[in-house]
Amino acid sequence: MINIYNISYKDKIIYIGSTKNTLIRRKYQHKFECKRRVNYPIYKFINEVGWNNIEFNEIACCNPDNRFEMEGKIYEMYKSTCLNKSVPGRSVKESKINWGSKNPEYQKIYRGIHKEKARAYQKAYRAKMKALKGSLIC
Repeated sequence: MINIYNISYKDKIIYIGSTKNTLIRRKYQHKFECKRRVNYPIYKFINEVGWNNIEFNEIACCNPDNRFEMEGKIYEMYKSTCLNKSVPGRSVKESKINWGSKNPEYQKIYRGIHKEKARAYQKAYRAKMKALKGSLIC
């Protein structure tokens, strides 16, 4: 069975997650990750307000087969306040498409700033591939 849970702060849901472990174990995993992944929005927030001020609550249980579908539906209800880094149930490809369509201006700025870095990387990659191609014996 899979547990779907939320992390809340002052009766405001800030994160939706799911786990096959117990909720207590998942809480300690989050606590450990708070120290490692300090730039993730959820962990940054928890580090600011402190562990004593947040609550873990079990919302539902479901089968492993529909875990992400169920988690995604619950996330959609609270997405305005959630700090989830990714949308539950959405593939990486879907996330990239959705993010890119919402942030075309950011992409233009990013490409402009990192143009030389990208060129240098591509040049080094091509040289490496050319050297590899020359060393292959068929």
